[in-house]
Amino acid sequence: NVKKKIYFIIGLSNKIGSGHFFRSMCLAKHLKTSGIEIFLISYDPSIRLFLNKTSNQRIFKKIFILKNNFEEKSFFKKNEISNLYIDNPKIGLQKQLFFSKNSKNIIIYQDEPKKSFANIIINHNYIPDVTRKYRKLVSVNTKLLLGIQYFPIDFKKIFVKKSKKKQIKSITIFFGSQDRKS
Repeated sequence: NVKKKIYFIIGLSNKIGSGHFFRSMCLAKHLKTSGIEIFLISYDPSIRLFLNKTSNQRIFKKIFILKNNFEEKSFFKKNEISNLYIDNPKIGLQKQLFFSKNSKNIIIYQDEPKKSFANIIINHNYIPDVTRKYRKLVSVNTKLLLGIQYFPIDFKKIFVKKSKKKQIKSITIFFGSQDRKS
């Protein structure tokens, strides 16, 4: 009985904010309830404090804090990583290439189309001609999960409940960010 495992690398900092973290936590919780073991790889030891403050530490079976490139290379050689999920805009092409050589499946959650070595790309934003844009940037074999249906929260389950009370008909939620082109 082989358990499925997925390793997460999540962006979290004063500069990029906490949106990537919370989006990833929603996905990690869902995967864990499906019986998948969730591990976290971080390059910042302060993520433990943030996990404790948000009560999210128990989602992960184990947390690995890597201090430098040597530790990272050693970690990936020692551990057979079949599924690597990345939601970190700081992970560039060179690092993705390294991960693609040391992991079977790479899943990247992106906010905007960028060149990538991922096997699967998730982007839930409203972007005109998004599939055409991605096809110019990724391999033909890359699976694209594009559109709001791939956002890791099912808002209907959270906000719309059958009851005799007044139901919510529409909700606007702002998760931060800004359009850098404006």
